[in-house]
Amino acid sequence: MLQMERNERLQAFRKKTNIMVATDVAARGLDIPEIRTVINYDIARDVDTHVHRVGRTGRAENELNDKTIIMQDIF
Repeated sequence: MLQMERNERLQAFRKKTNIMVATDVAARGLDIPEIRTVINYDIARDVDTHVHRVGRTGRAENELNDKTIIMQDIF
């Protein structure tokens, strides 16, 4: 996805969308204070990436809610 398309979708999300599906590109650099829940599909490759993924929530003393779906065939 081109950066221009990312920007357009981010603006739409901020205005009216309730759910965003994103890759790890969204783990860094997005600032959407209203995010309350992050659902990770699969485990992050490293701890730093996981921290950035869930760091999208819980800002400004808001409650953090994150879930990670782990696929059995990973192990």
